[in-house]
Amino acid sequence: MLVLQDPTTIDPESDYIHVKIIEYNLDENERKWKQEGWTPKLLPYERSHFCNSISLAPSVSPWKFHEDLPTEWIWVDSTWVPGSWQYCDAQWEPLGLNDSIASFTRRRVWKRKAFKILT
Repeated sequence: MLVLQDPTTIDPESDYIHVKIIEYNLDENERKWKQEGWTPKLLPYERSHFCNSISLAPSVSPWKFHEDLPTEWIWVDSTWVPGSWQYCDAQWEPLGLNDSIASFTRRRVWKRKAFKILT
């Protein structure tokens, strides 16, 4: 287990390690279809089922991403944590946290932190 100290309490004469912590954020995207309801089946020109939260570049699912983590990185969180669904209109503009007749798309963010020891 790694315990991170408050940098103001670290004695500069003592031995300690430097770590880099990052948080991965992947969006899960779905579209509502009349016959099927909410599904990951999206239109060809839309974002992918899973994508990078910032760039919207296509991504693998969080479970596949978990397997592809470079060996020098170690997961801090034991699992991916999903956020609440954010319901949107047909152009992915947010409408709120509840499904409505105006909601045609939805997204939620999956988050997980990892660290690596800096040398």
